[in-house]
Amino acid sequence: MTGWVLIAACASPEAPRAGVLWKMEDHAGPAIQARDAVIIGDLAAVHAAGAALEARGPVPGLSREDRAAIAGVQMAGARLSRVNGRADAAGAAAALAEACADCHVARGVAVPLEASGAGHSQPARAMWAALLSGDGAGWRGGAAALAAAPMPTDAEPRAWRDLVARVDVAGDADTSATRAAGYASVAIACQACHAAEEPS
Repeated sequence: MTGWVLIAACASPEAPRAGVLWKMEDHAGPAIQARDAVIIGDLAAVHAAGAALEARGPVPGLSREDRAAIAGVQMAGARLSRVNGRADAAGAAAALAEACADCHVARGVAVPLEASGAGHSQPARAMWAALLSGDGAGWRGGAAALAAAPMPTDAEPRAWRDLVARVDVAGDADTSATRAAGYASVAIACQACHAAEEPS
């Protein structure tokens, strides 16, 4: 994904801006790259994606509120670019997701579910999209589907049981902050299977 355009819904009843096109450069691409790098424990890729997010400033013509929202994403990118260890990376990805969610929810923007993905990766992506959209039903549905997904043939059973337990807890989260924290917990469990063995 090289770029994206959001339809910014009215953030204030006193100053309606419904239908305003908000071109956010290519924030979506680095955000997804950061998420995927966190899942596999690739800290170099996490740093690169975070630096890319940090470098992307607001496009001209945005309101003060919109510039502040993008600044929140940039701050999350800065944190990602400096993480030290996988658990830190998972927490930074959660902070990014929460910053994105706060902006999207305020503007009534729904993040589309990525079309690609098979097995347990698709419900995990559904959780991500729901987190970024403030979609409680989508979050719970993604968590339920992930918890019920068949264990991959190459997964370590104990690590998979840990993942399912974390997903069960995360599925009950009902705010952007608690969903983001739940996602971080799930991501740490994902790393146990996806990442190469090295100290975190």
